[in-house]
Amino acid sequence: MAPGTHALIGWCTANVVPLTRRDRLLVFLGGMLPDLDGLGVLLSSDAYFRYHHILCHNLLGCLVWALAPALFARDRLRCVTLTVLNWHLHLACDYFGSRGPWNTPPWVLPYFYPFIGGWSGGEFVGPAWYWNPWQWPLNSWANTLVTVAGIVGWVYIAVRLDRTWFEFVWRRLDVEVCQMLRKWFGGRAEEQWSEREGKVILRAYLAIVVLVLLACVLAGSHGGGRGGERFLLEPLLCLACQHPALNDNPSAQSKSA
Repeated sequence: MAPGTHALIGWCTANVVPLTRRDRLLVFLGGMLPDLDGLGVLLSSDAYFRYHHILCHNLLGCLVWALAPALFARDRLRCVTLTVLNWHLHLACDYFGSRGPWNTPPWVLPYFYPFIGGWSGGEFVGPAWYWNPWQWPLNSWANTLVTVAGIVGWVYIAVRLDRTWFEFVWRRLDVEVCQMLRKWFGGRAEEQWSEREGKVILRAYLAIVVLVLLACVLAGSHGGGRGGERFLLEPLLCLACQHPALNDNPSAQSKSA
């Protein structure tokens, strides 16, 4: 998915439970840092396609970053937990929503790299489930829906908790944005969620995480390797996205996520 979508999901995750600003930043970055492996685009397109979704989109990258909240967070247990969940939500979103055009293979997501999988003869090889056969294009309606949901959550947090991600870089702008949104949508700012509201938000978040991760397991069990399989929901998604059907023999990769 697009970096902006990951940022929205990361920000919502960082506000599920009460945390200090520093702890929120650590959790928020857990949803953004997997895309560090996309910085190869600054060198060349070859470096981008070779290393993006590989170097940091894995369990090892998650564990390395989890050391930061383990060492520096005030509420270490909750911060580490949310950071790990945030990282995995990023991986799950890319596992499903980062394909190129329908007639291209799914983009690899090597969860156990560098321990399992690697390059051979100029291409990445690994277990079949590293390639999600149900992966849809980056510009699909499903990604748009997730982005819209993230925007709604971002606005709701700004109205109710009086903060946005601008708190990390420009506090005055953060305050002005929140005040403007309350003028538009109404509402009263609080320091944290009400008891009832907090329970509903936490349970809803955990339910979403469980369903998303179960979907990844299910998709992985249908892994078809680099070429993938015909996406089970393809007719519905193709109709909504007005994309042509998948070919039986996909051509070379062409992606931009």
